[in-house]
Amino acid sequence: MVSYISLRDMKNMKKSFPEPEKSILKPEDSFNILSHNTRRVKFNTLLEDKRIFEVEESDEELSVNRRGKRKINENDISTEYDDWDLKDIKGVVMSELYIDGIYILNHPCINVIIKRFSIPRKLLVKVLSFTFQKNIESPSHSLSTKLVSTIAKRLKKGKNKAFNEVERLLCITLKHHILTFFKTKNNAKLLLSIEDKILEILQCPLKFSIRILLVTLLIFVCGHPFTESFYKVKLDSLARQLEYNVIMLHYVPEEGNIISESIPTIEEYELRLMIINFLNYFCQDIPYFENLTWSEYSSNAFLVCFDDTIKELSKFVTSLIETYPYQTNFIDTKTIELTIIVNHMIPHLSCLYECGFFEGKMVDGVHYSVLKNIARTMVAIFDNEENKKKLTKKTFCYALKGCFLSLSIVGVLICKTAREYFYYKSFFVQLESWITIIIALYNFEYEIIEDEAKKKKIMEGKVNENRIIENEKKENETIESRTIEDKTKSNEIMETEDLEYQRTENKIIETEDLQDKTKENEYIKNSVPENQTIEIETINNETIETKAVENQTVKDEFIEEIEIDKDEIIICKIKGPEPIPESFIRSYWEELQFYRRLSLQIYKSYIESDKTDEIMMA
Repeated sequence: MVSYISLRDMKNMKKSFPEPEKSILKPEDSFNILSHNTRRVKFNTLLEDKRIFEVEESDEELSVNRRGKRKINENDISTEYDDWDLKDIKGVVMSELYIDGIYILNHPCINVIIKRFSIPRKLLVKVLSFTFQKNIESPSHSLSTKLVSTIAKRLKKGKNKAFNEVERLLCITLKHHILTFFKTKNNAKLLLSIEDKILEILQCPLKFSIRILLVTLLIFVCGHPFTESFYKVKLDSLARQLEYNVIMLHYVPEEGNIISESIPTIEEYELRLMIINFLNYFCQDIPYFENLTWSEYSSNAFLVCFDDTIKELSKFVTSLIETYPYQTNFIDTKTIELTIIVNHMIPHLSCLYECGFFEGKMVDGVHYSVLKNIARTMVAIFDNEENKKKLTKKTFCYALKGCFLSLSIVGVLICKTAREYFYYKSFFVQLESWITIIIALYNFEYEIIEDEAKKKKIMEGKVNENRIIENEKKENETIESRTIEDKTKSNEIMETEDLEYQRTENKIIETEDLQDKTKENEYIKNSVPENQTIEIETINNETIETKAVENQTVKDEFIEEIEIDKDEIIICKIKGPEPIPESFIRSYWEELQFYRRLSLQIYKSYIESDKTDEIMMA
């Protein structure tokens, strides 16, 4: 049964209607509990009578045949569904989750996809814990045209059990592609052929668990090393539908496709970040920012979502300031992730401004309240007295500072437009907020530039000192070399004299020895009888064979030989964070200077107009 309810009755929704069917990805004991980290996704009370799509659980039970299997009609996903085939349990056979002794999610080739697209590991662990008694590696469980066509058809029928059945199918398919990762081939042709069906699925009312499973499955298939180089999204409308999933409060631009459910805030932004990474990687050739549907509903949905995201970013930035420089990796990571999401949304806010969306509507309903909330939330970071004591030029990275500046620029330009209307005074506080942020960023950057100038002077002074020291060293070396030359000359003369004296003395000794030896030999010859011979052993004519022995040197070398078929090798590289280019820092400083001057000029015009109005009233 499908029912439509007014937003005014949202507070009593839980009492009036039962919750949607429990997700197989969430433990039963915690599904209905709403912690402080969860919120019911809805518009704020400023929106008028927006209808929310709610799915009620039917009490009808499907008939069961003799074998204990449910009978599903031709419109259902499968002809037979066995209750014992699919189980939602906490334990799982671990042997199938290891490849060569490595846990499958830690394998470099899979881990690179998880990191590149920011896939939440918690979700993948839940999917792997989902057991399936049949052969999970069977090709029949892979992504196919038949699978997505059946899912799209089933969701359009709006059957009560469709959500859980689709969720089970997506779990099986995703687990299949994870476990058969190293057996997967190029799926580019398949992906191109099913883009229209994926679009149909995304245009249907979807539970959050189905939405995030579908996106994760799409990423795993597209991001496979054998596929990613050959596949880019070709269907423009699919890329734009994915963009709606990033910027819209309920992920869709039509109010008829909204499902009311409780979504943990962290999981909500994990999905948005995943889709941003997917768009940046596989939709580079499609202008998915353009030609979006900006109706009254979709613009409100975007503005409220943007306001919520700014508030969430503000919380993490405040935590970052309070704990700096001892902040945890979690705070750093979440701050950067939310910064990426906000940066992705800012161009849409700018687009609404440039298209004249805010003209004449700025003080009515959602538009004005959202702009006011964003300015108030952002300036609180820089106006807080405790934060002022801890803020330094190194607290924020350039990605975060760039986000602050981009948002402030759009805010200043909106205030400039408001100046042309009679209600411009309502934007005076907003303008002051944006100027406060820009001046704070300017002061941070100016301190950095001053420090660099001081360092440059210090370095120049050190260079001059080093030159003086080098000159002194050269003079000392010259003196020492001259002294050494004089000493060597005197030593050479003395050595020459000693050598000549020694040679003369040796000649005299050799002459005397020769004379004595001659006399001795003559005496021996005379004393030996004629019939005897003397054997004289000499080594003059003997040769001693010698072998040259070389000292062998041992080299510490580590050689790794991999004998694998080249077709089966998957090369995975995880790129480290790239340093901020100098061109970005330079352009950031130039824009900061320009918009600082512009914002002060606009502020001055506000003051002058206010004085003029007072004079006219007097």
